Amino acid sequence: ILHSATSTLMNKKLKLLIITIVILGIFFRLSNLDGKIYWHDEAYTSMRVASYTKNEILEDIFKGQIIERDDLQKYQRLNQKTGLKDIIHCLAIDNPQHPPFYYLLLRLWMNLFGDSITAIRSFSAVISLLVFPCIYWLCRELFGNSTALIGWMAMALVAVSPFHILYAQEAREYSLWTVMILVSSIALLKALRFNKVKLWTLYGLTLTLSFYTHPLSLPIAIGNSIYVLAIKDFRKVIIPYFGTSIIALLCFAPWLAIIITTWDEVGSTWTSIPIRPISWLQAWVANINNIFLFTTNNNPEEQIFTYVIFTILCLISLYSLYFLVKNAEKKEWLFILTLTFTLALILVIPDLIKGGQRSISTRYLIPFILGIQLSLAYLFAHKIYQQKLWQVIIAGVFTVGVISCCINYQATTAWSKVVSYNNGQVADIINQKEKPLLITRRFAINFGNIFALSHLLEDQVKFQLIDAKLQPHPSYVPPITEDFSDIFLLNPAEEFQQEFEKVYDTQLDLVYNDKHLQLWQANSVN
Repeated sequence: ILHSATSTLMNKKLKLLIITIVILGIFFRLSNLDGKIYWHDEAYTSMRVASYTKNEILEDIFKGQIIERDDLQKYQRLNQKTGLKDIIHCLAIDNPQHPPFYYLLLRLWMNLFGDSITAIRSFSAVISLLVFPCIYWLCRELFGNSTALIGWMAMALVAVSPFHILYAQEAREYSLWTVMILVSSIALLKALRFNKVKLWTLYGLTLTLSFYTHPLSLPIAIGNSIYVLAIKDFRKVIIPYFGTSIIALLCFAPWLAIIITTWDEVGSTWTSIPIRPISWLQAWVANINNIFLFTTNNNPEEQIFTYVIFTILCLISLYSLYFLVKNAEKKEWLFILTLTFTLALILVIPDLIKGGQRSISTRYLIPFILGIQLSLAYLFAHKIYQQKLWQVIIAGVFTVGVISCCINYQATTAWSKVVSYNNGQVADIINQKEKPLLITRRFAINFGNIFALSHLLEDQVKFQLIDAKLQPHPSYVPPITEDFSDIFLLNPAEEFQQEFEKVYDTQLDLVYNDKHLQLWQANSVN
């Protein structure tokens, strides 16, 4: 049971400390919004909100002609000739696994504040601030009004979580999805408690919007069903619960049908590509650490530090779940457990059976992250007044979070940028040249990444973009019709590289190489 002093009034010093942590979290979310590189997936966000389809872009500028940086940036800016219907159409064709709710809201936001990187990302940042009252409210619904300290602890944990801050500053739907998970959870708990039509209607609406924010809300709804069926007190509301859930599912059914029918063509099929077991385990180590600390994993010393911290954080997190189950009521701990593990298991089990990487993308694990933070909040609220050791542990967790946020604040890239992590280094090499040409083909990440690079490259850089499907043969090398000081090839296929060297009687040297990016430079072009 919580210390009696906290049942009426929290310790003033502790409350002041938590308020300070939350204010820091707000500062880190709202400041330096354009400080990090605008990456591959964010470039796609700009395209979708501007209502440009991939085929339109390919037919326009991937024909091998020499183009300017502004020709690429055109597709990253608002198109005033299009509207909300065009966004829905564009997403249905090219990216149905990303439902339209976030993109429609972002378009309305951009109509007011413009299409700069700061303006686009500010929408996610402002939405992310709603996480604070929502997670506090969820704790009050779960644990009752007399346990306010749990809600305060949850807010503090979210405030300085590097994961939440990174996605609060990214032009993607994950901050909105976090809010929708919390809001639909609150609506469900209220509907279960009071069993009123208006509350069931609210739950149905929030659940539907959650579906239209991210399709992985479907497994969360499965977890909700397990929760309702497992609690005897809720047997009387099974009919309204399932009735509301079915209506929400039917509302999402048209978009779900598009996702299913187009999955093989435009779905996230990369998630089923097998990876080495050790790589899968390393990714899960990173997933746990990303909740609490900011790392780059660029050197062996940091990797050792990462694994040490991972072990400590895992033990604390596992103990928090144990402590929750042991001390909380069943309807409290079961809700958190179903939120934490339903989606995670649905992603992990196919990875273990078939191989793949469905579960290693941290952004897909937001319910898991929220569940861990809720269980930690419960543990910390109960231990803060009991033992000095726990006070040290709690202080350590928040200190690591604050330090990580300070490091993240100064960084120009982050692990969340994935395939574009080192775009800045590639851009620096090209920008040093007087009149460079950058050549790339539509292949794998190249399409999205060339638009992401266009935000970093300077005006003197020219581009030559090729779609093999629009050319006479797959290894077609287009003519270079202008004189350039330097010629670069980004991620060229081997046959294209060989053909280029043959056609222009030159040798290509690898000037930059990492997991996702290869930049080759021609010695001379004859």
